[in-house]
Amino acid sequence: MSDSTNKGLDTKARDAEVKGFDTAALDRQLFGNDHMNQAQWIEQDLDYIWHPCSQMKDYETLKPIVIDRGQGSYIYDADGKEYIDIIGSWWCNLLGHCNPKINAAIKNQLDSLEHIIFANLSHKPAVRLAKWLSTLVPKGLTKFHFSDNGSGAVECALKMAFQYQYQTGHPEKQKFMCLSEGYHGETIGALSVGSMDLFAKIYKPMLMETVHTEAPDCYRCPYNKTRETCQCECFEKAEQDFAKHGHELAAVIVEPVAGNMGCVPPVPGFLEALRELTKAHGSVLIFDEVMCGFRASAGGAQKKFGIKPDLTCLGKIVGGGMPMAVFGGRRDIMSCVAPAGPVYQAGTLSGNPIAMTAGLATLSILQRDPTIFKRVEAITTELCDGLRERAAKHGIPVQVQQVGSMFTLFFSDKPVRNFDDANACDMAAFTKFFRYCLEHGIYYAPSQYESNFVSDKHSARDVEHTLAVADEAFALLAGK
Repeated sequence: MSDSTNKGLDTKARDAEVKGFDTAALDRQLFGNDHMNQAQWIEQDLDYIWHPCSQMKDYETLKPIVIDRGQGSYIYDADGKEYIDIIGSWWCNLLGHCNPKINAAIKNQLDSLEHIIFANLSHKPAVRLAKWLSTLVPKGLTKFHFSDNGSGAVECALKMAFQYQYQTGHPEKQKFMCLSEGYHGETIGALSVGSMDLFAKIYKPMLMETVHTEAPDCYRCPYNKTRETCQCECFEKAEQDFAKHGHELAAVIVEPVAGNMGCVPPVPGFLEALRELTKAHGSVLIFDEVMCGFRASAGGAQKKFGIKPDLTCLGKIVGGGMPMAVFGGRRDIMSCVAPAGPVYQAGTLSGNPIAMTAGLATLSILQRDPTIFKRVEAITTELCDGLRERAAKHGIPVQVQQVGSMFTLFFSDKPVRNFDDANACDMAAFTKFFRYCLEHGIYYAPSQYESNFVSDKHSARDVEHTLAVADEAFALLAGK
């Protein structure tokens, strides 16, 4: 566990040190109280904040936790209670919270330039980061455009693919293909190329028409294949969809490792076949690696599986925990963006130098210590193996699926390979498990539809404590 001396940190005293910004006076002005406890902060939160990625009705029985600070693998609430963070601040913090090297880089950048708009202006951190990214992704993906969030990067990639088809003499190619039950964000365009009713159903009158092809279903295989005999026969459906719609498909977008139905790895051969099919039909292949980029490997899933998309979307880790995402790809496609092309893609906060600097600091640390990925994957494997062992000890059927430092704990007696499989898991058991762990200081992703991510700062002791709490939770589920 962490140093106990941190538990009683006087955050008011710390805040008061910030010259010109007296948070105690502000709290008296806003709330009439400058020494609120966790319960009081929660009350104010629920009065004034709408929470994304949450069902607000859930807060009737499980209140949000107001986090005051983070350090390494830990986050701390307003009362000083500590939690081991198993989702890495929604997948961003590969190097832990408040990494001193990243923070130092950010502070240094603040003293020189906090923000400029990318309108006939640029800055060194953005140039450095774009150049660096070009060396990490597959060769030929050489030009990048910055956004401030993953959904925005996906939107931009869709627009570029559409514009590229128009400019190269294929105005008939106006549709997009996505995998059934895929997820690519929560803006209107991103929801259009996702098909999870969980996120998109109510908005369908607003969404553009897309072609949904079936994701592989390995455990109800219509071809009666086993993993040993599989030759990716399920790709036949995608071939049929291309035969019907290929002439009008601007692009195909796919998460090479799904993260929003839980961690679901690709079926061997599927991505490779999709790459060849898009080439044959002149459709742009977009990899959405906002989640799995720099988690599956140092160059993302595209590097791990040896597949070069035409456009790629990256986020989370690449921003070093700051609000930043990026899309990029082949120069001829990216040249559709002004000033080289006719598409004006604006974003007031796009390319923010502080976010760029955080990303650069993250990549710099990863470059200096290439063993980080192996180390994080190893500790993730240790945690996953331990969860399987403790669940089995109590007779609780679970599937713990892992790719790199991504993993999901499914309460199911069979592996999960698509959204239907994920949806068939025991959600009630997961809820009990999640709440028990949260009460005892372990913060997993709050839904079985999400992935978990550990950091380089998670220690063997963190894993030991996490597994001890999980053991208690499994025992509770078993009625022991």
